[in-house]
Amino acid sequence: MNSFEGVNLFLSAVTSVLIASAPNEEELRSIVFWLQGGLEARTWDHVTLISPIIISATVIAVIYYRELNMMLLGDEQAKSTGVNVKRTRYILLFLAALMTGTRVSVGGTIGFVGLVVPHAIRLIFGPDHRFLLLASALGGATFLVLEDIVSRVMIQPFSIQVGVVCALIGAPVFLTLVLRLRKGSI
Repeated sequence: MNSFEGVNLFLSAVTSVLIASAPNEEELRSIVFWLQGGLEARTWDHVTLISPIIISATVIAVIYYRELNMMLLGDEQAKSTGVNVKRTRYILLFLAALMTGTRVSVGGTIGFVGLVVPHAIRLIFGPDHRFLLLASALGGATFLVLEDIVSRVMIQPFSIQVGVVCALIGAPVFLTLVLRLRKGSI
């Protein structure tokens, strides 16, 4: 077991405690819906609340496109071109965590959008981060809106949480991408 698995198990236990200690059925239902991820009952106020953080972090990340492109060549090559690899990694990891945490605070856990969409965009547009970062952001937003539509009309009159639909579609797509990458066909 590595440290990530240990943290995952610990946080899963904390989540289980929160679910088990929900004071009433409404709170329990709210926790389950948040864990499944969804956009129901989200308004433009929510968008207004998180937009400054998401947009600012995205702009800062795009500023680092040159460093990201150099890091594709490997750490040593990037260092030889003047990139401070360690500092750049920390900054970009912080920005990714900030954007992810901000988005999750509003919509819950909606997986695979950030895994599948950037890989698909990279296949279409190539690895240049000048385009990849913004195209991934726009592609992810478009993918999420389309998945939300599917989640609302899939089994009328009920709707499935968009996080569930994204996982049902994203997991097989991601697995296919990983298997193709291992075989060297991408």
